[in-house]
Amino acid sequence: MNFNLSKYVEISESITKNGSCVVFSLITGLIILISEKELSYINQKKFELLNSELFKKLKEFRIIIPEGDDEISQVIFKLNHDCNSNNELHIVIHPTAECQLRCSYCGQSHLKQKLSEQDIYRIVEYIESKLKEKKYTKLYIVWFGGEPILAIEKIKKISIILIELSERYNCKYESKIVSNGFSLTLNKYIRLSSLNVKQIEITLDGDEKNHDSRRKTKKTSGSFQTIIKNLISIRNYSENNENNIKIILRINVDKENFKSVESLIDTVIENKLEQIIESIYLAPIHSWGNNAHLNSLSKEKFAEIEINFLIKQIKNGLKPTFIPKINNIWDCITLKADSLVFDANGDFSYCTEVPYTPVYQNTDWFLKSINNNINIEKRNKSKFISTVLNAESKCRSCKYLPICGGGCPKLFLEGHDTCTINKFNLKEKLLLYAYTSLKNLSFAKD
Repeated sequence: MNFNLSKYVEISESITKNGSCVVFSLITGLIILISEKELSYINQKKFELLNSELFKKLKEFRIIIPEGDDEISQVIFKLNHDCNSNNELHIVIHPTAECQLRCSYCGQSHLKQKLSEQDIYRIVEYIESKLKEKKYTKLYIVWFGGEPILAIEKIKKISIILIELSERYNCKYESKIVSNGFSLTLNKYIRLSSLNVKQIEITLDGDEKNHDSRRKTKKTSGSFQTIIKNLISIRNYSENNENNIKIILRINVDKENFKSVESLIDTVIENKLEQIIESIYLAPIHSWGNNAHLNSLSKEKFAEIEINFLIKQIKNGLKPTFIPKINNIWDCITLKADSLVFDANGDFSYCTEVPYTPVYQNTDWFLKSINNNINIEKRNKSKFISTVLNAESKCRSCKYLPICGGGCPKLFLEGHDTCTINKFNLKEKLLLYAYTSLKNLSFAKD
């Protein structure tokens, strides 16, 4: 049988004296280290000159494939399979439309509106109907907003009901909360932990000066120090407690704050927050139904900043993630059957950024009020998928499709550039991965 080098591989620059490089399969997510000579044999299809163990691994990792394999069909099948065969029911709930902050790039209009008792009943009724229809292994709730912690009593009430429902239908219950961290006191952290919240995502936009200029309170004062103090209290509590919630830090990056993002690592280390923070990642500013994207960085510039940010973490003993995931790429509310976003106005949609955003009112991102029957098939899923996978689409012909899937469906359908940042810095990420994990990579001869 004849073989070819797969289209869906990324190959790093040389990392050793003999020209060895890191090869990553975008199909399997597996990595191998091979020498310059061995790569030459692969490119020349001289597979008989490779040692048998390496040849076996190359096939297993799908770095080389049988000649004639229709790789794009396999990629499309996997994307569709992951999208349609999910056994977890994902629901996003906005317990309130209120927020203490007035972030410069946010497109939402915040109001002192919380979920009504009637709307809570309808949300629970919908979720139970889906658990009855299908054997789900997990009910996964994301608390969003607004600022969800401002309605922690609503979170408590709904959580108790949903935990009981999960037990009744024999599926695991788990939740995540996306918070600005301003009201995340230790007392509320402990309460959230008791309600099976397993992860909290908090945004800190660089150092104090930059963060406070972008994420102001209603009184135009800063929020940075309050958030840091909350995290320090949680850190002190967590030292003597085993049932801790994983904390993720997100940094929204644009032309205004990109020079300050690395200094946030210094703040983390100075306050020993790495003890409770699982990971820190950068996110490019994008359109939230407004013009925020006009201040965004180019993909190339963001990719450069991300690499420097990863290096900064390594130097400070942190363990960032370098390699993109290859499973459940279409893991998005917009694309998942049965998954919905319920907001505090009693409406439902299928994108977390749609509620309270004026530009999306009366568009097909909203379906009907949850006072009416829910037709969840009336969504943009099929339009997005058919466009991405169209034979003429640049996505279909792109080697990064297996780890990108076309990007954010909403932004894609709005005509924005949704190419993954990995397209511009994955080679460098492979070098960083090799630097931190080289001993685990070698199947090749020295």
